[in-house]
Amino acid sequence: MANAGFREVTEGGKLEILKEMGRLNTIHADGLDARYLLGTILWPLFHYLLWQDVATEYASADAHWAPAYAAVNEAFAKSVQSVYQSDASLVVKKSSLGANLICFQTYSYSRHFTSSCVRVCGYEITSRGAIDVQGHVSSIAYCPVGVNADRVRKDILRPGIQPKLEALRALYEGKRIIVGRDKLDVVKGVVQKLRAFEKLLQDYPQWIGKVVLIQVTSPALSDSPKLKKQASEIVANINVGHQRIKKDEFYALLSVADLGVITPLRDGMNTMSMEFVIAQNSTKKSPLVLFEVMGISNNMSEALQINPWNLGEVAAAMHQGLTMSDEDKLERHNKPYKIVSTHTSHTWAAMLAKMLIEQFTAAI
Repeated sequence: MANAGFREVTEGGKLEILKEMGRLNTIHADGLDARYLLGTILWPLFHYLLWQDVATEYASADAHWAPAYAAVNEAFAKSVQSVYQSDASLVVKKSSLGANLICFQTYSYSRHFTSSCVRVCGYEITSRGAIDVQGHVSSIAYCPVGVNADRVRKDILRPGIQPKLEALRALYEGKRIIVGRDKLDVVKGVVQKLRAFEKLLQDYPQWIGKVVLIQVTSPALSDSPKLKKQASEIVANINVGHQRIKKDEFYALLSVADLGVITPLRDGMNTMSMEFVIAQNSTKKSPLVLFEVMGISNNMSEALQINPWNLGEVAAAMHQGLTMSDEDKLERHNKPYKIVSTHTSHTWAAMLAKMLIEQFTAAI
């Protein structure tokens, strides 16, 4: 049965709609490096980074970014204009609200969506926080995904891990180990993290020669030679080496670390934080430093939450984590470990199914 305000579409009709959407959303920008533009310009801007920060990282060294950026936007504008209707600005929200359940990875995203549905579209919120569109109710949920905790535990206990763990302990004997893993992407804040580590050594000189930062990076959505060069210059200034790392070595690193530092400038979820907590359960119970608005931060309230743009604050949190007592570490570890162990990728899927069932049951 079709809901009020929505037209029921046949399977054949759905395929036609998808085909037409694909046609309208395909922009052929001849002569433009679309991968460069999307990965280095649009991606950061859509993650709430200020333009001057994006320009500093990428565009200032590349004279062709401005005409490329303008040309792609003009092409999309022409495509939109060809099918524009007076209420076109509401189409995305109306289309989304045809679903029974809309789930977000971060609480702020769910609140922004709900607010825009009320303020822009004029829809009403039910007593359960759902959106009512002429009798069709869409539940809005904040439900961050988890990891397969059992699989991570098994990976950490593989025979190859222990020798590498002991090798790391021997290699950095007498030193504290800070670990991080991020894509080499302006949104992930690798440069800010390196600068914060440099700030740690400046503000707390007692750590010079007694702490090491091991930052694992993976390829970003697009290549940025300037970002690589910038990170390498900071690394060279701090006097830290480069090398590749395998999966066994990474899990050994998570287990032996004295502090985990995850400071993206904007992020939905971050599985490394969950893997770190699981790995630490059988070793040091070491704390985490996290960006305060990450999707995972609500579930990691015991972590040392910071603003990655404030280098002094990040450095102070690093120092606090490195000097934390065993009792404080244990207290801060227990709750996140319980959450990570119980809110897994499997329970996440089950929770979505449960919310759908509850919605249908309430409607009967």
